[in-house]
Amino acid sequence: MSRAGRAVRAAHLQCLMRHSGLLVENGATGKFSTISSSQSCLQLSRLVPNSTSPGESRQEFFSEDGPQRGILSNSQFALKSRSTYSSQLQGSIFTRSFSQVLPEKEMEAGRTEEATSVVQTSEEVISTDVEVNTDPSKDTNVLVSGLQQETTLVDEDAENDDDSEDEAGPESAPDKITVLWRKIEKVSRGSKRAVIPLLKEWIAEGNTLDRDTLVTILVKLKRRSRYKQAMEISDYMSENKGYKWEPVDQVMRIDLKFKLRQFRSADAIFEKSPPEYKNEGAYNTLIRNYSEHHMVKKAEALFSDLKKLGICTSPFAFNQMLLLYKRRRMEEKVPGVLKDMEAANIARDSYTYNILMDIKSQTGDLEGMEEVFQAMKTDEKIQPDAATYGTLATAYIAANQPLKAKEYLEVMESGDFPRSYTAYDILLAQYGVMGDVEGVERIWKQLKSHPYTSNRSYVVAIEAFGDLKQIDKAEEIYMELENKGSVLTSQYNALLKAYSNSGMTDKADALLAKMVTAKRKRNAVTYHNIIVGHLKQNELEKALDALKKLKLDALHGRTKVWLETLLAILEEISKQGDIVRAEKLFQDIKKEYPKSNTRTYNILLKSYANAKVPAGGFLQRMAADNVEPSDETHSLLQKSGFQV
Repeated sequence: MSRAGRAVRAAHLQCLMRHSGLLVENGATGKFSTISSSQSCLQLSRLVPNSTSPGESRQEFFSEDGPQRGILSNSQFALKSRSTYSSQLQGSIFTRSFSQVLPEKEMEAGRTEEATSVVQTSEEVISTDVEVNTDPSKDTNVLVSGLQQETTLVDEDAENDDDSEDEAGPESAPDKITVLWRKIEKVSRGSKRAVIPLLKEWIAEGNTLDRDTLVTILVKLKRRSRYKQAMEISDYMSENKGYKWEPVDQVMRIDLKFKLRQFRSADAIFEKSPPEYKNEGAYNTLIRNYSEHHMVKKAEALFSDLKKLGICTSPFAFNQMLLLYKRRRMEEKVPGVLKDMEAANIARDSYTYNILMDIKSQTGDLEGMEEVFQAMKTDEKIQPDAATYGTLATAYIAANQPLKAKEYLEVMESGDFPRSYTAYDILLAQYGVMGDVEGVERIWKQLKSHPYTSNRSYVVAIEAFGDLKQIDKAEEIYMELENKGSVLTSQYNALLKAYSNSGMTDKADALLAKMVTAKRKRNAVTYHNIIVGHLKQNELEKALDALKKLKLDALHGRTKVWLETLLAILEEISKQGDIVRAEKLFQDIKKEYPKSNTRTYNILLKSYANAKVPAGGFLQRMAADNVEPSDETHSLLQKSGFQV
């Protein structure tokens, strides 16, 4: 076998092993080793093309000593892209660990809006087996810094936001991969089957199109959430007999189907796969996606099959089940998963411990969280990492214990372990939430000292200075982006939030108008910030007007208005004792979110209590929706004048 052939084969083996948790990459050296997934939590690296000389690419990363750089040849870059090919499927372990650690948008566990404000995303109910929270403060599945979705204030429609993390550094003579990529990058997202014609044109011009080039481009598209175009590359590879279709290609295809919300198609591809393709990596991809989309029945059925087959060699599948039960508030099932781990002789990794700590904090059991932390420290095979201390700090911020939170953030910042870009973004966000001016300025200075600063970091910085009410500084960072010629939706949203939280609704409205003029996509985050800003200023009519604009906005995208946004409006209407408008909005909410809960009913009931109108038949309405009344319900009924 040729040298190139051996390199390709080795890359595929690396891909499969990495996906199964058997092999991880050292973020500093670029070398691979068979170490635990807990270690890989620490090692996030970024591949940045366009180096100081043609034919090379720069790999940049943070270590405990600050920004570091290394130079890769294009062949090495292609090899790394193939490794990323697999890591994209599983996602950064650090990301997922910390994304589950920070509150995702879920406030049901009693977390404050400030503690969860670093995450802004909305999800849709996407299958009959899926029940997804759409409260912007209630979603424990999205990152605080957004590594899963690649933005810190993650927007559901972030697919319009190219986080061009691969395009930093000085320009140099582009290699052929870069030339082809730039052609594909210019293709409109809405274009159908636009990539394959470019590939054919490329070949017709006398250029070669090898497998590594295709994989590199596919990974770039996927990292930018351009899933349809990434699927075109996958289609091209599968239909062209000149490229050998391998198990890792099948796994990527399944994952792309999930990203496109084509769940039945993803399942069908797996079921029709030959036995040798149904490896642990493929099963892990399925169970991760089932967990992310809250598909409890499917995840449990697959997990049962995995246990029977006995092919779980890493904690990955067990961790995904723990995450699923955490997301669905099914904590009673957690002990069973841990028993299954013991029975399978699978040791816990740092990800396992971090999830368990987050489950404890989610239920308000800080003592139990600390017990898990102590158990982690006594585990000789595990070392607490940046994600661990981020988990602890976030829990104490939510519990309004800033001194304890700062203690853990300081360890996260200066502890003897590597820190990724994401770790610094999280520190920046949390220092902002805590009102720590020195902390925010210090971390932002560190991030800006690096030749490359990600779009995500800009988003976090705008929000952090907004939290500090330093609007001038937030605007300065925004203008830096605008002067570069492009501002992403997530970055607009960050400044919108800063304006709204500071009572600057006129500036927020003007910025929204600028988004419209720039034809930048608006989403649920955009309008949540606008509406909440007006409500904080007691401008109910303007908030309702913004809600109407949201529903008519052609560029609003596929996300629907957040439940939390609607409840905020309902709360304000109920305060005024306006029963008619409150009932109308309540019915609108039920159409959007059919599964009612006690909180929604109680907010509606406040309109009766404030109007001093007896709410007869209210308990019967709740019972018909299978909603249990709370002590607050009975108190509000009495306040309305209704005799319980």
